[in-house]
Amino acid sequence: MRSLFTLLGAFAVGVHGIASIVGLDGAKVVADSYIVVLKKSVDQIRLNSHLTWVEGKRGVNKTSTFDLGDGVKGYTAQGSKAVVAELAKSEEIAYIEADQILALPEQPRTPRRLTARVVQTNAPWNLARISHRQPGSTDYVYSQISGTYVYVLDTGVRVSHHNFEGRATNGFSAVGGSFTDVNGHGTHIAGIAASQTYGVARTAGIVSVKIVGDDGSTTTSAVIAGINWAVRDVQAKSRVGKATALLAVGGGFSAALNSAVAAGSSAGLFFAVAAGGSNTNVSNSSPASEPSACTVGATTVNDARASSSNYGPLVDIWAPGQSIISLWNTLDTATNTLSGTSMAAAHIAGLGAYFLALEGPRGAVALCERLRQVATPNVLTGIPAGSPNLLAYNLSGL
Repeated sequence: MRSLFTLLGAFAVGVHGIASIVGLDGAKVVADSYIVVLKKSVDQIRLNSHLTWVEGKRGVNKTSTFDLGDGVKGYTAQGSKAVVAELAKSEEIAYIEADQILALPEQPRTPRRLTARVVQTNAPWNLARISHRQPGSTDYVYSQISGTYVYVLDTGVRVSHHNFEGRATNGFSAVGGSFTDVNGHGTHIAGIAASQTYGVARTAGIVSVKIVGDDGSTTTSAVIAGINWAVRDVQAKSRVGKATALLAVGGGFSAALNSAVAAGSSAGLFFAVAAGGSNTNVSNSSPASEPSACTVGATTVNDARASSSNYGPLVDIWAPGQSIISLWNTLDTATNTLSGTSMAAAHIAGLGAYFLALEGPRGAVALCERLRQVATPNVLTGIPAGSPNLLAYNLSGL
């Protein structure tokens, strides 16, 4: 599993051993908020000593810590540039990254064949498409297999929605005490991943990890806090190899965020990540540019790339993302129709959980590669050169 720490040699340590402070020129920097990433060589004794030193410094507020395994550990600090420049002199710090505002790619608008196959007739087009090699069917063909989970890192989930059948629970909020999905985005993509009528994995459990505020925006530090909680929860509940994570937020390139996803992947949690909706290469955005994530682009009902979908060699797979009907947050029976790469990534989070139930545990990178291996090749149009031409498929045999 490749961590971005191996790619940071050019800027991780500045002049005379002082850790570099990166990302200060970003367009959406959070004022006086920084993510401090420690060196992999820092053991627990040095970590405790360092944190005590930080807590004793005037003008610094340490708001949260993270330890994702694979040597990825650190904390969020608030303070002036001058104070953070003093922090950078610590020998324990690998680099410091300015916190930044992230957002959802789109805002809501008012080979083994299956056994015991189930056929949903008159299914939504997107579900029918991923269960058939050829377009045109109106049936979703799948198998009822249980025992896996989807962690939805988003605006929250209306866990009481009837279409979740009691399988959805609240897990953690990094943006305040409330779990309520005021925005609707999180409920919608959770429904695509695992609701009974509109979902890919019809029996998977859903765990809501609220990392996005009600206005549809968040910060790098909040996303990392959510990833940290999800990884620890998966490990504590023996769900490694039984769970996927859906991460649809994105923004400018962030080494810290990419490293957090890489560490989570290494710990055994598969991340389905939205490619983003800026019609550009994903290489300059995070977490879509993280190689260990399964980055998903969006397609239309006509098997074309959605015009807004990001693209590039770091996109792993494509899934339906146009006019997708799913659940909504206003009532326990509400639905809504949205479009975007978030919806596409939700298919892959659900499909990943489905494959873990169908074929057994796999590592995060191996699971993404399995989905690519069985995907329908070369049926999509408008795919830029260098991007894979692979459409998600659920091994229905049709």
